[in-house]
Amino acid sequence: QIIEDKIRSSHSEEVIYAVELLNRIHPERLGEFVPQLFAHPTDEIKRYLLDKIQENGITQALPFIIELINTPQGDEVKEKAIRVACALDPQVVHQFADLLHETQPG
Repeated sequence: QIIEDKIRSSHSEEVIYAVELLNRIHPERLGEFVPQLFAHPTDEIKRYLLDKIQENGITQALPFIIELINTPQGDEVKEKAIRVACALDPQVVHQFADLLHETQPG
């Protein structure tokens, strides 16, 4: 319960700490919190969660990642989300190929 309360915190440090604890204790439950964590106002949380999703291969997060990609986001979040989506399911690469080129520097 304490971990779940911290995941809902508006403070990034508390959220990251809670996600890290959850990831160590119950990594299979991390997918349950993807929608609310992607709704967090800071890009730092979204990038951190995307790293954890990729590390743990949480394929059930794919629809939420695609939704994240299709909503206004900072370039770093969008680029990381596209890369994680493609790592989880290579079939989505065609869906986001144009966006991948747009996020490349230069």
